[in-house]
Amino acid sequence: MLKRFSNIALLVFCGLLVAGIVITREVDTAIETNENRKDAARDAIVDFSVDCTGPVKVLITADTALWVRIEYILPSFSSYNLDKRNGSWFLGEMPTNREATNRYLGKIASAKSNCSIVHSNPNALKMADYKIKVITVDDDTFFYQTYVIDTNFIVQDYTGQLYSGNNDSLFWQLYFGKQRFIPELAGQ
Repeated sequence: MLKRFSNIALLVFCGLLVAGIVITREVDTAIETNENRKDAARDAIVDFSVDCTGPVKVLITADTALWVRIEYILPSFSSYNLDKRNGSWFLGEMPTNREATNRYLGKIASAKSNCSIVHSNPNALKMADYKIKVITVDDDTFFYQTYVIDTNFIVQDYTGQLYSGNNDSLFWQLYFGKQRFIPELAGQ
């Protein structure tokens, strides 16, 4: 009886192992396909120039008091969301540092640049490397999307206009690691 049970357990284990291998291959294939699409999109916009002769433009005019959710879609499984509940911001179930969060929301709401991207086909960019989605109490939504082309960050605002994310650290005004919102690490 024990031998028969151990044979069944061995068969179940082998079946699970094979299923795991198949699932892993499918995930790897999906990731590779996604990266190939990104490479094709990047190839379509290799010829661009940065024009910094225009006036400084604030990318959005937004009242952060109306924001209720911010979704950060980042590479390498580091995505996260901030949710506003009862007047306070939370990272999952953890309350964020109020001062650090308000300072950061102010950076998003006042992000500006005078360096626009000049390219014949701005629609060539299809799959963003980084994305911020802001949702308001009125269910209004706006996005910032950022594409990495060689060593350049190209930021697309909600109107579709492209900006140099390298200029005046526009990229760093928009994207913040989630550890900055954790009270114990907010000052670091």
